[in-house]
Amino acid sequence: MSFLAEISAEALDFSKDGKWVTYTQYPEGSLWRARSDGSERVQLTSGPLYVFRPRWSPDGTNQVFFGPAPGHPWKLYLVSKGGGTPKQLISDDANEGDPAWSPDGTRPAFGRLPWMPGSGETPALFILDLDSMHTSTVPGSENLFSPVVAIRSLFGRCQRRLQQVDVV
Repeated sequence: MSFLAEISAEALDFSKDGKWVTYTQYPEGSLWRARSDGSERVQLTSGPLYVFRPRWSPDGTNQVFFGPAPGHPWKLYLVSKGGGTPKQLISDDANEGDPAWSPDGTRPAFGRLPWMPGSGETPALFILDLDSMHTSTVPGSENLFSPVVAIRSLFGRCQRRLQQVDVV
């Protein structure tokens, strides 16, 4: 992409209005925000946390993402569009990943990461209410790990299954 010329970036996500983009700078793993034309670059996070798949909140005020801190499971984090210390959203020992926002921006949906070493989690989708900090399982989401696209391996080949989950 020409607007991020000479920047090694992954996991781009554009704000709903298209004016902003966030990305993970590779190989450092820090989260950055810039205007869609590449101007006004601001670093939002710094190590040792490696940021994966940042997602803009619908109102454009926050980013939810997941990542590992050294020696800890993969967790969900929230950081404002201005940056700062990311807030870990769930304090248990389970791995969490691949967040997506509810349309009203109050509840990120996410999956568990059962393939991670030492993990005993069952794959399913969950919703976290940011007001109450209560997590609930999405009915019918067993064996799914991503709120957007679930990939399952069947008999040595991949089958892609799209699933829409209503989080309203």
